[in-house]
Amino acid sequence: MQSRYEQAYSMSQLYAAERPPPIPPSEHERRRKVKDVQEVVDAGRRRGLGEERIRSGLTQLDRLLPGVLSLHRMKPADWATVASDIDGVAEKIIILKSLYPTADVFRIIFRKPKLLLQTPKRLQGDGAAIMRLLSSAPNPCAILEATPDLVDPLSLSRCLAALAASYPGQIGRPCPAAAGAPRHPGQQRQRGGSGADGRLRRAEHQGLTRGLPRRMAPPGGGEQARRGIT
Repeated sequence: MQSRYEQAYSMSQLYAAERPPPIPPSEHERRRKVKDVQEVVDAGRRRGLGEERIRSGLTQLDRLLPGVLSLHRMKPADWATVASDIDGVAEKIIILKSLYPTADVFRIIFRKPKLLLQTPKRLQGDGAAIMRLLSSAPNPCAILEATPDLVDPLSLSRCLAALAASYPGQIGRPCPAAAGAPRHPGQQRQRGGSGADGRLRRAEHQGLTRGLPRRMAPPGGGEQARRGIT
């Protein structure tokens, strides 16, 4: 019987025989969650929070906001603080939904979980200020849903100031179509028609070709009619 060294045709086949099977993505995700939870528990323990309280809070948080735990968006110690007060999390979700009724609040929290660290009073105050800043926008909730980083009065005011500086005199102005202006600079000139027919209509309006049959009207307009060119 040939050994695996004799059966292999290349070095890759030789070493592939001893390679373990690949780990499925679901197992990688499970290990990541276990590691993240342990980091949050350790951070909470350093703050004097009990392990059982944090683990129970993280379980309830995952039921309320599935998959929201991410150490890339917030530090483990902050997640431990959030997990220690699940009732407060539910209250803040209700407040955000009342402030931005047409927005996907869960999406906003997923991308900006630090909102869960704010007090209900601050959430209400910031929400009122944000809606005042976006009072001229047709759909402010859609703007906040698309860019959750703007769910902060200071960031939003800076963004609006940058837009006003980049587009002076255009912020808050109606679009040309809504104001009744032509969509294209050349559209105003085309209202009277284009080509020979348009020039003929303008000449007739000025009385330069009055009395001539329409088919005999000079294609050049009033100037040719004045010169008598046919």
